[in-house]
Amino acid sequence: MSTNASKNQSQKCPHCGALMREYWHRLTPGLVSALVKLHRAVRYYNRNRIHIHDDMKIGARPDFRLTDNEWTNFTKLRFHALAAKIDDESSHSGFWLITRRGAQFLRGLTAVPQRVKTYRNRVIDHDEKLVTIRDYQRKVTWFEREFDYDIAMPETKVELPALMPISLGVVYRFEMAREPQRQLFA
Repeated sequence: MSTNASKNQSQKCPHCGALMREYWHRLTPGLVSALVKLHRAVRYYNRNRIHIHDDMKIGARPDFRLTDNEWTNFTKLRFHALAAKIDDESSHSGFWLITRRGAQFLRGLTAVPQRVKTYRNRVIDHDEKLVTIRDYQRKVTWFEREFDYDIAMPETKVELPALMPISLGVVYRFEMAREPQRQLFA
């Protein structure tokens, strides 16, 4: 077996096939720029519920229009707890808000870890180095180009039951079909 093939196998869960990688995400000047633009949009629309595609990408004012890189990396702001995706029960998605921590960071009242480590989309560790908004003043916007990751190896072998539940804690919402509308004119 080649080295690449064995490396790829060791990075996947033997039970579900998911990647076993822990990623470090750095708070870059590009992410801070996206947060500042989110703040501008909140002030412009006078609401802390912004649809990042409709309000900040398509036809947005230039002072808070997201660049392609800001748009692509926007979700990383939640790993730093500076912005959060609004998870309401409606069928609409894409709404975000600035968290209390994000507002304090923008005002220079709090420092945040420069990097956070995630595993399967959850924060599991923080960098000891803290940064403030002042660390990003007059910085050229840039984003990470390479991934900084570690391979997560399970500490203990997990015995899986013979029958697996269909959803592992995931709630699915089903909507009933509406009654057909009556025709008023025949």
